[in-house]
Amino acid sequence: MKLFVVLAFILSGPWAFSKSKIRYPRVQEVKGSVFQVESQIEIKAKSPQYSEKQKALKVGQSLKDKAWLRTGEKGELRLALHEKATLLLEPNTEVNLPAITWEDGGVQEVILIKGKIRYLCQSHCERKISAQIYESVLPVGDYILSYDPKIPQVELSVFSGETAFRGLENEASVVLKMGERASFQGVLENGEPGFDVLLKGRKVAKGKLSEVQKIPEAEMKSFQKKEEAKLKALQKPSEKKKLSSQICAKPLGELNQCAWVCEKNSKSAKSCQTDKGAVCVRMRCNANGEWADRMELSSSQSRCSAKALVGMCDY
Repeated sequence: MKLFVVLAFILSGPWAFSKSKIRYPRVQEVKGSVFQVESQIEIKAKSPQYSEKQKALKVGQSLKDKAWLRTGEKGELRLALHEKATLLLEPNTEVNLPAITWEDGGVQEVILIKGKIRYLCQSHCERKISAQIYESVLPVGDYILSYDPKIPQVELSVFSGETAFRGLENEASVVLKMGERASFQGVLENGEPGFDVLLKGRKVAKGKLSEVQKIPEAEMKSFQKKEEAKLKALQKPSEKKKLSSQICAKPLGELNQCAWVCEKNSKSAKSCQTDKGAVCVRMRCNANGEWADRMELSSSQSRCSAKALVGMCDY
């Protein structure tokens, strides 16, 4: 009986999962100087207090417990939060992941300290995305959030999806749809963002919400071109050798990856000529090893090239 109790205790403890690998959050791509601050971090009202001890991040590395991430002047980081949620840090950005669950590597909150992040989520989007004067649970979509604590100002751009936007706990809000952005201009008080403190300590950011603005067409096109370039960079030069993880064929793809295929295109064309009758089609590799969820994209949404592209889905 005693042995049974001891075994039950061992199997129910956290060490029972020591052999299982926590995949998320996982570093997918690193460019330039990208670090994790390893020293003890004390957070007061989401303001960092830390030493400068830091360690360079490596591709394939999984983060545990908590993580303070920093990119240099030319640094970029791509972090998989979940198989269907990705966080990208642009240069001169700092992000705090205050808690990473031990069991499954879940991240419940992403705090943008300064700089700019891109957040793509296809499902399981329950995590909180916040800054000193902003807080929201962003739904399925593709978003870019920037924050400058010196002004202070937070701005949200929506490249796909739809979400409400406002300053922290502010009554004034707007709804942002695909191709729209807005900003919240905070108020500096003694060098820090100002807040009204209500009952039970509820803090409301002081400031003004901007009107909804259209993202310039040139910026949207530039964004799409960069995405196409990233997809090409991720595409292996040869697909003759099939990997065990590539369960889909023609083109080869892994589970939940997307393929962008240009149909009805001229064989001699060097690009996907949607203006001449070609159609850009996006498909997803499902668990049955089939290219499913076929969707024909408009010319403005097209990320196709003459050859099929395979990479992380954009929805």
